Amino acid sequence: GALGLPNYLWCTLNDGLDPMLGQIGPHTGRFADFKTFDDFMAVLKRQMQFAVDGAVANSTRALKDRFTQGDPKMCRTLFTRDCVKRRKSFEAGGARYNWTMFSFQGIATLIDSVMAIRKLVYEERKITQEELMAALKADFNGYENIRQMLLAAPKYGNDIPEVDKLGSELIGFLNKAFHQHETPRGGRYLTCCIVFSTYGAAGKTLAATPDGRHSGAVLNDSAAPSAGRDMSGPTALIKSTTTLPLSDMLGTPVVNVRLSKSMLSSPDGMGKALSLLKSYFQLGGMQWQVSVASADEMRAAKKEPENWRNLIVRIGGFSIYFNSLSPEMQDSVIARTEICS
Repeated sequence: GALGLPNYLWCTLNDGLDPMLGQIGPHTGRFADFKTFDDFMAVLKRQMQFAVDGAVANSTRALKDRFTQGDPKMCRTLFTRDCVKRRKSFEAGGARYNWTMFSFQGIATLIDSVMAIRKLVYEERKITQEELMAALKADFNGYENIRQMLLAAPKYGNDIPEVDKLGSELIGFLNKAFHQHETPRGGRYLTCCIVFSTYGAAGKTLAATPDGRHSGAVLNDSAAPSAGRDMSGPTALIKSTTTLPLSDMLGTPVVNVRLSKSMLSSPDGMGKALSLLKSYFQLGGMQWQVSVASADEMRAAKKEPENWRNLIVRIGGFSIYFNSLSPEMQDSVIARTEICS
């Protein structure tokens, strides 16, 4: 399953009501009721815990139904280690490992949004709670000044300690919330962050967010920063993304990067790329996915797709032909920061 994290930020701001999905969270009050950032965080965590508990309950019912309603998965049972030895089918918990995974959608969208609220509403008091809610509900129409302030707030992916610490706290809380639940097969519910191309569809059911993102726009790709917002260089990108509690997410957190062709055209450039790759994994990174296509090439492919049929890029955790993506997804890949040296 997947959990759209920014939707529960909206529930926090709006008494459990998501503008697009309806009343999906408990009644916890409205944004104007939260006098301090700690009050706001307590309600956000309550909303996220509610989301986790609901997702787990639905998954548990589905897993039980698979076993009780005639889906023993016999082929999988025969070829999965320990099922025959234990005399249990795969769905009955015969496998050695029996986890069930939930993927996070919008990690960076959540982190950037919460950081903007903390900085601009509670610390610097440049935006009131009422002004922010009005701007979000209007999709920033008539509130471009507020949107620009939100866009200028500190962003995940730039090696800013206060942002990275906040991100680690939020994702650590969610990891723990899932890990405390046991599946019907006997394993644990675990978390992951490998969203493939679904971050585009997930954005379509999300209203405007406090990171300056417009309603319906794509979310961030897997565990990477929102496209184009990592502005402090590749080392900062690596340091930020590896501050998240990645080891609790089964190797799945994907960071998609775009390297320039010029960087890879010389031994010196190749050496720098290799150093970046090694540094990422030495700091605890899990997956580093690389595309080597310039923004100009991708814009040309978008304009004249018949001339660029073989252009391939990385999305989430897999490769895909650029021209098979939606225009919104194409724009999100073009907007990725290009690492040149």
